Formats: sequence, structure tokens, C-alpha cells
Amino acid sequence: MPIGNSANSLKKPLLLSLRSAIFRVGVALGICLTGNAASAQEASPTDAVDGLVVAVEIGIGTVNGEMRCGPPRVRLPPADVFELNIINNADIPALFAAPKFFEAARILDRNGQAFNSVYGGFVVDPNETIEIVIQTPPVGEYYYVCSNQDEQPTIRSTGFLIVIPRS
Repeated sequence: MPIGNSANSLKKPLLLSLRSAIFRVGVALGICLTGNAASAQEASPTDAVDGLVVAVEIGIGTVNGEMRCGPPRVRLPPADVFELNIINNADIPALFAAPKFFEAARILDRNGQAFNSVYGGFVVDPNETIEIVIQTPPVGEYYYVCSNQDEQPTIRSTGFLIVIPRS
């Protein structure tokens, strides 16, 4: 059974904006999820202006019926508070799971969203965004995956949340 009906679900651009003292680090889903430059894509909240809570966006969509998630690498400074926005542009629900990350991190606010402790993540409805405020866990690499119940994750639906040491 196909997942999604076209690449158009990935072409909704992510815009940079300053909203309620949140600086968004946007990643254009049309580039990072098509696979053309996915391995080179990386998001980092370290460019934030002092005193602002930084938001990192991870996008979910479908291309030719295959679920994709990106960017494949997200760099985070240790012990900082940031907002993780998980954006599902697909026309089906998706699970965003990062069990070791969420186990080690401190979730400060999940905006009423239910945490799925079985999978270690959140179910994101079609065309919805989940906003989670998190204090980063200890330095390390934490695997994440975007999937649905009908398919196995692929290299294009997985990535790493990388907590980097302070320089």
C-alpha cells in the first residue's frame, strides 16, 4: 500500500521566523528529504542569539511512497534548552522515535502531546507539528527514526541527534 501520494507533501518550505522569543533554525524539506544532498544536511541551534530558546525542526514526508525524515544529523550543545519541532508533511500519521535520547534528556514541556513510552517517541498526525521543549542529554549520538506501522525504517527515514561538547 503506498504511503503518501506525491513528492508535493515535502515541498512545503520551512520559514525562518522570530516568534515568542524563539529563533527557528529551518531546513528546507525539499532539499534534505529528496536524498540529493541529504548526507550533507545538518541542523544546529548553536547559531542562536544569546537569551533566546532555539528551535530545531525535523521534517517528515513521503517521496514516491517512501517515508523520509530529515535532516539526518542535528547538532545540539550540551545542557541547553531547545525546542524540538517535529513536522509531519505526509498524509499519514508518523512515529518519531528516539528512545535513548528522550530517556537521557529532560522533557520540560510537550505541549499536551502524549509520549509513547513503548516506542520512545511521539506520534505525529498528518500535516501537524509537535513542539517539545527539551534540556539536552549528556554528550553523545542518539539515533532517531521516523516510521509508520506498515514499513521498516530506511536510511532516509533515520538520523542522529548529536549532543556536542562545549569548545
